[in-house]
Amino acid sequence: MASPTQSEANIFNEKFDRFWLAYKAVTKGAEITSKQLESMLIEFDLSRKGKVINYKALSSLLIKKGLLSQKKWMNDAISKYYNNSLLLIESGEIKRADVIIQISETFGRSINGVNSILRNSNKASRINCATNELFLCVLKMVKSGCDWEQAKLAWGRSTTSQLKSMLENEPSIKLDKDYFLNTDINYRNLEVVTAQNAHLWGWIYADGSVTSGQEVVVRISEKDRDYLEEMAQSLVIDGSRTPIISKVPSCKLQGSYSDIDKLHLTISRQHFTRFLIDKLGMPQNKETKFHGLPKQIKQATDEIFYSFLQGFFEGDGYFTEDSKRPQIGFSVNAEIGNDIKDQIYKRLGFKGCIVKDKSIYRLSYASRPCALVLMLKLYSTNNIRMARKFTRAQKLWARHLGVDISLVDVLKESTLDIHQHLSRQIRSLNWTVKLMKKATQDTFWGSISEFTKKTEINRKDIKRLMNDNNNQNEIDGWVLISFEYPFLTHL
Repeated sequence: MASPTQSEANIFNEKFDRFWLAYKAVTKGAEITSKQLESMLIEFDLSRKGKVINYKALSSLLIKKGLLSQKKWMNDAISKYYNNSLLLIESGEIKRADVIIQISETFGRSINGVNSILRNSNKASRINCATNELFLCVLKMVKSGCDWEQAKLAWGRSTTSQLKSMLENEPSIKLDKDYFLNTDINYRNLEVVTAQNAHLWGWIYADGSVTSGQEVVVRISEKDRDYLEEMAQSLVIDGSRTPIISKVPSCKLQGSYSDIDKLHLTISRQHFTRFLIDKLGMPQNKETKFHGLPKQIKQATDEIFYSFLQGFFEGDGYFTEDSKRPQIGFSVNAEIGNDIKDQIYKRLGFKGCIVKDKSIYRLSYASRPCALVLMLKLYSTNNIRMARKFTRAQKLWARHLGVDISLVDVLKESTLDIHQHLSRQIRSLNWTVKLMKKATQDTFWGSISEFTKKTEINRKDIKRLMNDNNNQNEIDGWVLISFEYPFLTHL
């Protein structure tokens, strides 16, 4: 390729000299950002062959002038900014994470990029420093002859993929590949479609994640240790050692929302993690919030669906109560919320309500008979139950059923009277009607309660049309076309 003519080179040098003076003036206060720099390159038309020069070419020119390269200046400026905030961080007046966000926004670098620069400048976060110190302790044990299970126990964290990677890349020790095998944990088949496995999948969907190291990690409150231990035991065949449960102390300085310690369970079975990702559509590391229920669950039998839903409820479900009624709900993303709502309507014939609550959505069932029916369906699957939530369910059932029979007794045997009692109450709430406005031909299809809210027509007047034997089918310009019971065949 021919070199530019002398006149082109001279013109570029003149532009660069003007740019250089402006650049020195700006960087003296260490306030320049990537966006500002890009604007300056365009402003001074530092282009060759019709294209603005890149940062690498600019750095080379700056070095020739005796100035720092853009990369070196950026690293120094970020380190200086961080040092100016260090006293506030150490005193607790400001969180380190907030400072990193400020640096990211100021200099136009990603949060990971800022942390990488600070690590290279020996300004790693307390978490990274603690990780390195912990690794040195584990490394000393490994060099002394401890096996992989002892090393994981000493590591004490929910995922062991980071420890495995650090040991594999540690130059002071060379480990055999067989060192990392879990030969004494004999998992049962976790992928075949059964009620027990569906319950497990639902629980993982709520409280678990699939890590980049091909492990499944589930985290729950220490208050539910008994449930976690039962779940761990259910993963393996009789006589096998169970997966390790590790305790992670709460640390509010790390942004924890609770002062209750957490328990972690790790399922180190790569084939199972691929099943969750490839077959059930679970996003790795929960990197996306826009995923719904697995197709297999939506198409499953009631036994499989409610087993999955119970597992999901143990993780992200809750009971609440006011003076008149119990409420059962789920903390969800919009897609999962809509999927659960649609499935319950198809299977039981009543609708829930979804509302946005900050960064999540809440799906709730607040009418008394609907909440009790859903409670009955969740706990009729004979899967492992979280004692804390099941105790709460029993108390709500006893207070609100209106019939002297406990939830435990109902679950022991199919009690037709209870089903009919709740079924009648739900039908009274959820008649589905279709009406047409004569003047506009607008059509409404939905529950009576939804129609009365929309039109302010009295509920009793709609019921009168439904029960009228004199062919009276119109009120306030609305013509009743059809009506039906919710389909409660599965109660």
